[in-house]
Amino acid sequence: MSELEETKYGFKWGPLIVERDASDPKGGYVLSVYTGQHCIDIRATPKGHGLEATHRQPNKYQLEQWNLIQGRS
Repeated sequence: MSELEETKYGFKWGPLIVERDASDPKGGYVLSVYTGQHCIDIRATPKGHGLEATHRQPNKYQLEQWNLIQGRS
């Protein structure tokens, strides 16, 4: 099993890089999981009522987005 290596904003584990990207009281919190070919951004709403995931490939503009947990009204 690969060893964890801490980075300034997260950690590396085998081919994965996990980093916290952004936080904003109005916009929520974003965590990114990277490989050399793909990236998934995971965004939580400020109060944790919603969770979204966005898949992207580096240097490409095609995005796929999933609403994993819908926020309460």
